[in-house]
Amino acid sequence: MVLHGVRDVIALLAIAVLIRGAFAMGAPRVLESADAIHYIEAAKHLAAGEFAQVAPGVPILYPLLAAVAHAAAPDWETACIVISFLASILLVPLAYGLALDLHGSRAARLAGLTVAMWPWLVDYAGRIGPDALGCTLWFASVWLLARGTRRGGIYLFGAALTFVALAFTRAEGVFLLPTALVAAVVFLRPRDRADLSRLGRFAAAAVILMFLCAAASTHVLGHAPIGYRVFRILQDWGVTPFEVARMRAGEAGAEAVIAQYVLIPFARTTFKTLFDVLPIMLGPVFMTFLGVGLLSAWQSASQPRDLPLEGFVLALAAAHWLLTLPVLSPEPRYLMSPLAVLSLWSIRGVLLVSADARGHRHGRWLSRVPAGVLLATLALGLGTMAAADRMRSTPGEPLEYKLAGGWMKENLAPGLIFTRKPQIGYYAGMPSTGPDLDDSVDKAVVRARNAGVRYFVVDERYTAKMAPALEPLLEPANAPPSLKYLKSFAPFPQGRVTIYQLVGTL
Repeated sequence: MVLHGVRDVIALLAIAVLIRGAFAMGAPRVLESADAIHYIEAAKHLAAGEFAQVAPGVPILYPLLAAVAHAAAPDWETACIVISFLASILLVPLAYGLALDLHGSRAARLAGLTVAMWPWLVDYAGRIGPDALGCTLWFASVWLLARGTRRGGIYLFGAALTFVALAFTRAEGVFLLPTALVAAVVFLRPRDRADLSRLGRFAAAAVILMFLCAAASTHVLGHAPIGYRVFRILQDWGVTPFEVARMRAGEAGAEAVIAQYVLIPFARTTFKTLFDVLPIMLGPVFMTFLGVGLLSAWQSASQPRDLPLEGFVLALAAAHWLLTLPVLSPEPRYLMSPLAVLSLWSIRGVLLVSADARGHRHGRWLSRVPAGVLLATLALGLGTMAAADRMRSTPGEPLEYKLAGGWMKENLAPGLIFTRKPQIGYYAGMPSTGPDLDDSVDKAVVRARNAGVRYFVVDERYTAKMAPALEPLLEPANAPPSLKYLKSFAPFPQGRVTIYQLVGTL
């Protein structure tokens, strides 16, 4: 049985590597967010020993691993992507192990295949950011703690390590640790003093490790990134919004402003997450089988339903979701771990429907349909994702930023760039600043001159939409005398970039 499990995991890992590798080769990536630049800059500072230059708001583990990977990678983008890629691959055996404990060996194989093929997870394997790493550490923490609570041994020590690593990857990891302890006591129900003693040792090991890592980072970096991130979460949970409300309206009228700026956005985020993000990210097939897997009480003699373990895992998924709500941004990447773990109940639903189909006429074939539909949906998503950029005239990735930045690096003297998005500056190897969204052309030029800007760059993808008063500058004929036209790029529709030099700068 163990040998079959090892073979399953090896095969699933091979599938995951092949799919992610093919996608990485077929869909070239560029930096698409300012956050990605922050992680790269942090990794550079760590590799150069410039520890005091690491920004306090950057979770430290991801750039630290990228700094290590850079020793074997050709550039910093690749080094960061390698960490996301490896983390995404390692999610496969963890999903397999958790599904095995929850729903049995057939569910484990299908869970591993689902994680290997899920287009969303494949996509994030090639992105710069801690999302894939955080999801993998979340699965590892939950699975190891569940096993450790019941079996003890090395599982609890591994859980302590992964929970601490999660805390230094995503800020909510700090709060998930005490939540996990409470959930383990409530749902997994330690049977005797020995079980409680094991949990106590786990808690002590995790707290000591957390303290040592925080002390080490404070000594080396001059600050503890974990403390900064925790403070930000506490701010998101109401300190800052309520203070802002009081400043806006004064104590007498604060209640109305709090409702407008805190409670209503919070309710809107909750509603959007439940009724927009969740259905879209899981899709109709996952959602249908999820209902069956969660609500059906049927179980087999060979695989009885483990409700305590299910409750433990779902409680941590719910806690993770609640911790993200005050950010007031229901982006799917914040919910990667809860969404991925819910798929395990979709898989249970697939197996239940398949088992029921066996009792019907042609059951031998009908029983294969549910899993076939699920996997066909994933395969269709992979094919659509791979073909998307080839089928549309404007790529989803801002490739024009790399093109324009590369030209500036090769042909222009270094200087401060005025641009809405910092990626052009990153590829140019120059610092950047940007306009306010309501700036007119004249106000933007004054702002740029006051900041000591040398180059003024306008792009169609973001600047023209976010600061529409600057859109005419995409055409050099509309530029005022204070801007000297240097170069334009128009590699595809909606991808124009126009570069100027501010007159009077050297």
